[in-house]
Amino acid sequence: MKTIFTALILSATLVTSSGALAANALAPFEGVSSDPGEESPDSGDPCVAVTCLYGQMTGNSQNECNAAVKAFKSIKATKKHGIFDPVKTLKKRTKFINGCPSADPDIVKQILKKFGKLKSF
Repeated sequence: MKTIFTALILSATLVTSSGALAANALAPFEGVSSDPGEESPDSGDPCVAVTCLYGQMTGNSQNECNAAVKAFKSIKATKKHGIFDPVKTLKKRTKFINGCPSADPDIVKQILKKFGKLKSF
């Protein structure tokens, strides 16, 4: 099965904490074609964001991930007077990422630890 993120998945090799290959790593991309004439995956899908952010974290980012990473970055919270609030931002981003039931919890923790509180990255 061809997918847009085949190279990302193969090069990043999503693994569980025990070192086993995450069997559900491709689940969010079933039926997604690599044909450039077709639409890219939904940038608002938390499973796409997990895969793309993990790729970015491991140095394997892909152009197809730009929209998903941008959507994750756009989740921000502010204090009074519009001042960025990293703690509230982390809570909002955690809620979004937890919308992907097939994501490995250890990978989610790594992503949130690295990107959860950042205003921009």
